[in-house]
Amino acid sequence: MLDLIRKKQKSMIIKVVFWGIIATFVGTIFLVWGKGSDDSGRGPGAVAASVNGTAIPYSTYQIYYDNRISQIQSLYGSSIPEALLKQFNLEEQSLNELIDRELMMQEAENRDIEVTRSEVIASIEKIPYFQENGVFSKTRYIAVLQAQRISAEQFEEEQRQSLRIDKLNQQIQNDIDITPADIENEFNRRNNKVRLDVLRYEPSRFEKQVAVNDEVLETYYADKREAYRVAEKISLAYLAFNAADLVDEATVSDVELEKYYRRNRGDYEVPEEVHAAHILITVPQDADQATRDAKRAEIDKILEQARAGEDFAALAKRYSEDSSKSQGGDLGFFPRGRMVKPFENAAFSLPVGEISDVVTSQYGYHIIKLLELTEARVKDLEEVRDEVTTGAKAQKARQLAFEKALDAYNLNRKGGSIEKAASDFDVALQTTPLFERGTAIPGLGNNPEIGSAAFLLGEEEIGRPVRDGDDTYLFAVQQKQPSFIPELKEVRMQVEQAYRSEQAKVLAEQAATDGLAALNDKGTLKQVARKTGALEVSTEAFSRADGDTIPGLGNNTELAEQAFNLTVEAPLAATVYPVGDAFVVATLKERTEADLTELDDAKREELRNDLLEKLKVEKVDEVVKALREQAEIVINLTFNKG
Repeated sequence: MLDLIRKKQKSMIIKVVFWGIIATFVGTIFLVWGKGSDDSGRGPGAVAASVNGTAIPYSTYQIYYDNRISQIQSLYGSSIPEALLKQFNLEEQSLNELIDRELMMQEAENRDIEVTRSEVIASIEKIPYFQENGVFSKTRYIAVLQAQRISAEQFEEEQRQSLRIDKLNQQIQNDIDITPADIENEFNRRNNKVRLDVLRYEPSRFEKQVAVNDEVLETYYADKREAYRVAEKISLAYLAFNAADLVDEATVSDVELEKYYRRNRGDYEVPEEVHAAHILITVPQDADQATRDAKRAEIDKILEQARAGEDFAALAKRYSEDSSKSQGGDLGFFPRGRMVKPFENAAFSLPVGEISDVVTSQYGYHIIKLLELTEARVKDLEEVRDEVTTGAKAQKARQLAFEKALDAYNLNRKGGSIEKAASDFDVALQTTPLFERGTAIPGLGNNPEIGSAAFLLGEEEIGRPVRDGDDTYLFAVQQKQPSFIPELKEVRMQVEQAYRSEQAKVLAEQAATDGLAALNDKGTLKQVARKTGALEVSTEAFSRADGDTIPGLGNNTELAEQAFNLTVEAPLAATVYPVGDAFVVATLKERTEADLTELDDAKREELRNDLLEKLKVEKVDEVVKALREQAEIVINLTFNKG
């Protein structure tokens, strides 16, 4: 799953909040002006990183990261395990992408790359989301920006910066040349394939051979003591000021309601939707021309009947090959982005009641009838007054919770105590067990801000209140347990297992070395496997295009490359290779050479385009790498890489 995500991610642009809708067409990543108030607990001035003195606000990073998660879940399903997302390292990757974008913006500035206002306007007019019936609509443009609380000036400046980056990319990429030899080399890289026979030496098969006694464990532990150090731990006493408890105290005026409504207009946006029905005649993707012609004739005949006035629903029930046929082809309401692009473009360009020409998609041929249209708009305040009132009161309650916590802090930080604060403000005093720095706080969850601040406090010292969602926490250190190294007897089981694993790995590597020598001495794979305790396995066929992945074995860059230097005359790889926790000895099983007669003009053009795109990315990556090496980058976040 992780490899799948990584491969797909290389070909897509991560989209964030509103920018996600338009980034598809603009072709770059936009920064975000966030929705609503900043409840992150870090405050409006918090900085995630700075690049040559230019700040990347924490709010921008957080929104960008949250929406990367949302987009991946929309593409691959919301069931992606949290552990997998951590392994994918999205937090650090998101910040790095924002840093790279800032570096490219600065480089465009340094190269005096300019974008005219007419270029900005022309690019905006091409964005389908701002169009009606395929034509740019200024009214729609302004309405969409207002719904997202973005001024035209903000959007156009961001668009200008994006176009500058586009021009910088073009400068970087404009001298790429793909030769016929490059194309043939790429064809060979993809189609020259090998299979290997392998002796695999798993350390676990050698653990029983490891001799363990008190003397060797004491020596081993003396050298590895620091690895068994128990980290400093603390426990907290804390008060939770919950906004939900203060909603009744949070009164809001009409002016405050209007202000909240303006700041959160995007929450009350009604997207443009159409209600359509269709008739589908499916065409297999591998269909020959004769089949396609016959299917086209069939859909053309149905279209004639529909335009002659026959009931569209009845025609759909009679002829359509889509699952919607039982509903007369009715697809219900749907917004942009739900259907495949050709279908969407046709449906959203039709007047109500009209029937489309034949539309071709990956599924076959469609006829579409537009039944209803819902225009994009923002609900008036009066339509959503109850919802706005609830939101405004909740926001004010969160502020009241923070103010109460701040009062409790100011009254007790000198000479007071967390217990007195709990009594004075009638808030339940709660405590945590001991926990380590950088781990989830029992009862409070993963809150790096509280965790970082708490470890800087002395015992019974009160920390400044921290917001976390609807709660504001006031906390004090209850107990500190200094870091220490345990006695061997306390961790003997872990130490013994670590020693066995380490020594088993040594034995496995030595056995692999002995196995290689035996093969060089004309031993057969079966003989050597039996003698040296190896598993005999064969890989699947692979090419250089597979990178360091050897199917059926694992990953090793050196072996994946060396495999293509093996020959029938010299089939044995000259060294032992680590693959995962194991060690392997490899020999050539079979080799298949690419057939250049299969490299026709169409394939050449496909490879040329693939190479061009690959080299474009590589050249931009080289520039970004050089910019990073020269830049002063300060990162204010730490990441849990799982």
